[in-house]
Amino acid sequence: METYKLKNCHFRVSDADKYCTTIYPDGTQAPAIPMASQLEFAKELGYNNAWDMVKFHELIHTILCEEKGEPHSRVLWNIAHGKEEDDHWKEEEQVLLCQRVINRLIELGFLSQQNG
Repeated sequence: METYKLKNCHFRVSDADKYCTTIYPDGTQAPAIPMASQLEFAKELGYNNAWDMVKFHELIHTILCEEKGEPHSRVLWNIAHGKEEDDHWKEEEQVLLCQRVINRLIELGFLSQQNG
């Protein structure tokens, strides 16, 4: 299990357990695991399996929002705090677009997964 320190939270990932979670300073967490039903969608995004899609998806939520100057992902924050958000699709669209772009760059040979 590895833990990555981001600006306003930690991201913990276990490849062995196929589990990741975003941990906020108040102790709340937004966990994520792959589901068998996600495999086809993962392939559409350029992944070979649902686990890689899920772990990168969750991490991109936070990095994208931090890079936009926001303190955290609104989507993950609301999950961690048991709140629903009406416009969560806006952030989701941006995260999915990032995933498509990154995987396209890898596919074209401009970016390697090991160095990405």
